[in-house]
Amino acid sequence: MLVSLVSSMETMMEKFWSVEEPEIAPPQFTEDGLCEKLFSSEVTRDRQGRFSVPLPFRSGRMPVEFPGSRQVALNHFLQLERKLSADKILHRAYCNFMSDYEELGHMSCAEGDGQYFIPHHAVQKVEEDNVKLRVVFDASPKCHSGLSLNQCLLVGPKLQQDIVDVLTGFRVHKVAFTTDICKMYRQIDMLPQYRGYQFILWRDSPQVTIKEYTLIRSHTG
Repeated sequence: MLVSLVSSMETMMEKFWSVEEPEIAPPQFTEDGLCEKLFSSEVTRDRQGRFSVPLPFRSGRMPVEFPGSRQVALNHFLQLERKLSADKILHRAYCNFMSDYEELGHMSCAEGDGQYFIPHHAVQKVEEDNVKLRVVFDASPKCHSGLSLNQCLLVGPKLQQDIVDVLTGFRVHKVAFTTDICKMYRQIDMLPQYRGYQFILWRDSPQVTIKEYTLIRSHTG
């Protein structure tokens, strides 16, 4: 019995790359694995179901301080204030946003000293006479040591589904439902011991003293 087997070039190349491809590192040896471990070790949930989470520092522990971060945040705030003073509509919308933020308990007057001050600015969308505004808390500015809070935090693994999977899911069933959770990304608390890294500066008028506030909800990372 005569048997002849001819391998195609594509099959040979596929086998070659399979042999040469290095094995994927175990999760515990990757930054994503470390981030997940830090999160799992400290995350808590109260009786109402609300999560409280830590900041996933790369070193596995909280840094002592970020020297000069308050001055950096102050410079950003004074620049923001000049911009708001030149636009009454934007200024009113920004003040309303921050007032709502405090009334909802998402930030409070700070107690003690802050380890890191987060600058903030506005992202706006004008529709006729209405201004849709969102305040962005940006932890990327560097302090006097050359580090920012974002640089000291692990990013973590991607948790969102790929857009292809989402779109495909809509074609599986005859009827699809969508919903929106009000202020969804502001429903997660920051653990109290990490709130010192979420200080901000704010005042609604240049005629009053600048106050320090603590962001109670999770914003960085």
